[in-house]
Amino acid sequence: MSHYAEKTKVSTSASKAEIEATLNRFGIRDSGCVTMDGLARVLFKHNGRPYCISIQMPDPKAEEFRFTPARRLERTDDEAYEAWEQASRIKWRELALLIKAKLVAISNEAVRFEDEFLAYAMLPDRSTVGERADALLEECARTGQFPELLPGMQKALPKGQR
Repeated sequence: MSHYAEKTKVSTSASKAEIEATLNRFGIRDSGCVTMDGLARVLFKHNGRPYCISIQMPDPKAEEFRFTPARRLERTDDEAYEAWEQASRIKWRELALLIKAKLVAISNEAVRFEDEFLAYAMLPDRSTVGERADALLEECARTGQFPELLPGMQKALPKGQR
């Protein structure tokens, strides 16, 4: 199966510029893109609230870049760098698509801005709502405190699926 943008030639700088232009086109003026600590980050403000969308970038030292996928032959340093650079271009294309899709859905009134970007809202300690919610959900799963989807549903399920 092929992956989105696997053969892209769009540079990371062009994708970053596209993301900022997309945000600007949808009325978001304060924005920036950066790669930091192995993460690609898009930072912006909307209605006075800060947001941060982060995705993990590929590790340039990963084996997938040092060796060819089919025969596991070691690549030269230049070949490994090119493989890593291609993976980085793909990640920035994915991020550009994600943001554009969310903003199009919002502009078509299919969803609300707050619902689409809530997980990326930054809190005073620079964490995001999504990071906090993830920790809370992990705790609920660990302690078995999730509510039933429908009242009485647990009783109707076979014992192994409860």
